[in-house]
Amino acid sequence: MHEVADQNDDPTASRPQILFVCTANICRSPAAETIARDRFGEARFRFRSAGFLEHGRPFEPDMAKAVAKLGVAVPGDHRSAVIDADLLASSALILTMEARHVQNIVIEDERAFERVLPLKEAVELIERAASTGSTACSLPWSIAIPCAISIANGTSTIPTSEDGVTTNVPPPRSRN
Repeated sequence: MHEVADQNDDPTASRPQILFVCTANICRSPAAETIARDRFGEARFRFRSAGFLEHGRPFEPDMAKAVAKLGVAVPGDHRSAVIDADLLASSALILTMEARHVQNIVIEDERAFERVLPLKEAVELIERAASTGSTACSLPWSIAIPCAISIANGTSTIPTSEDGVTTNVPPPRSRN
């Protein structure tokens, strides 16, 4: 995890920040952050990740291997970070791995409501806009989501539950 620096010390501070969120910040969200940074750099956006559990834990080894298989260099210095009010306030867009994370974030900071949504919902909005030729999706996620789709399932399609709807990116341990 990259610490959120004081804006006077961080040359990327003027760029919009996209925050990826999962439960522990050791699997899904740091993978999304790492892939986004690898695919897009930080010329237009800053990418960060955080979670709700204790801080200081390393990237989960199996997820790091999966990310490396995509040809993405995994930072060896990742340590989980915990969501706080400053991190939420400094994020232009907050993409969660589960729908319940949206609620947890809004409880933490209700001002984040208009900037937070589940990753898969964002992907669906982008794909819908792309299929209709709409240019309405000019928010930061219009560039972040294409790379994050590979976090969700490794393809450009959105897996759905039996009822056809899901907004969760399942934790790696729950996958079959």
